[in-house]
Amino acid sequence: IGGLLITLARRHSSYLAGYVISVLNFFVPMICSSLTKLESHESEGQREVSQYIKVSIVRWVNTAIVMTITTPFTDTVSTGEANLISSVWAIFFAEITMTPFLQLADPFGNLNRHVFGPKALDQRRMNSYFGGTGYELAERYTSITKVLFFSFYYATLFPAAYFWAALIFFIKYFLDKFSLLRTWRQAPLIGTEVAKFSRNYFMPIVLVVLVVSSSYQWSGYPYDNACAEGTLVSSKYVGTHTAHLVDGDTANITIEQNSTNYKFCNQDFFAMNTFPPLPKYQPEGSEWMTPDQELVVNLLGRTSVAFVTLIGCWSLCLIYACVIRGIFRSTYKPNGKDTKKNFSQVREIAAYVPQFTVEGYLYPVLASNLSQMNTDLVGWEDPSDLSYDVHNLIHDVRLSTEDEFVPSTTALFSLVKHWPPADVREKGASPTNSVREPLLTTGFEEPESI
Repeated sequence: IGGLLITLARRHSSYLAGYVISVLNFFVPMICSSLTKLESHESEGQREVSQYIKVSIVRWVNTAIVMTITTPFTDTVSTGEANLISSVWAIFFAEITMTPFLQLADPFGNLNRHVFGPKALDQRRMNSYFGGTGYELAERYTSITKVLFFSFYYATLFPAAYFWAALIFFIKYFLDKFSLLRTWRQAPLIGTEVAKFSRNYFMPIVLVVLVVSSSYQWSGYPYDNACAEGTLVSSKYVGTHTAHLVDGDTANITIEQNSTNYKFCNQDFFAMNTFPPLPKYQPEGSEWMTPDQELVVNLLGRTSVAFVTLIGCWSLCLIYACVIRGIFRSTYKPNGKDTKKNFSQVREIAAYVPQFTVEGYLYPVLASNLSQMNTDLVGWEDPSDLSYDVHNLIHDVRLSTEDEFVPSTTALFSLVKHWPPADVREKGASPTNSVREPLLTTGFEEPESI
């Protein structure tokens, strides 16, 4: 559907197609997030990786690949707005203007705060509308990788892509900083899975795309599918002629004396399924490359083979290290070093407490018995309910006894318990009231009375 919309928009204007691509990329994460919710993952980090893969593929296709597929080969460097280079610039222009506008405008956040929030039926729903716009780390990664992939894909045809990409990254840095501090809600804590996946797989893919696309784009010059025959045109063709084009327009063509005859020849190695695109694979009698061009294409073609081979070996090693080796031997390696500090002494650390998020609720929903642990370890706090009873499901499911209904604290939900170390217990701590070192020390004594 996205490719069809981009194609229809491009028939009217390259700039319109660029804006359509920006709008599609804005809504893609929402659609992919709905699909990811149907999957089961062991951790939030793995869920983010799954989201990263989906959004990356769709954004790469919409931004870079669709434009190549819908552009005729001979329009790659032709004059006029329909050529590929004009479309590439239009996409960069839309990325600099439309994408920041959509992020700053925050349409869904403003609708929640100014339309749906004031009309909420209760306080809980109103609080959820004022919680800020949600964001995902995977989506922010794809926002960067999309621009980098697009720049590398068309770098040969549009060398200024590197400079425009640098400008886009500069803008994104300050936009994300503003949104993170002003409009976005706090994201869940996740590990390093997305960063490692992007580093191990995305960067090698981008390098392969850069080298392979450069070799094909260099080999296609001059992108006219015309090869000189080495003979002169007949005198009966000399003069000015009127040609009727497919779209109904007409064009005047002037043929001068001693002009050379040209014949059709396919200059698109990619359409001929030829890899690597080396000059020796040009059809005999239909060579179009200049000596300098052959030198560059030879270099890039052989380099692309080397890169594909190296990245292929690298991928096999990663598959072995991450998947196959773990079947036969332990792959666990401790991360970090012992700092000689107990868990209870680090105020920023939270315990693992079974909980999940529910759409429309400002805080997570707890699914465990917290009666034998200090609630400071939950990791978040609701100022209106310091006991966490409102957010705990054990108070929603009650068991019937002979005398009264009691909360289901043991039958259905697991128990979360904390055992403070000996030195902490000596200070008066208990499983429900541990002593943790303060996060900040002001150096001022608290007055006895106010």
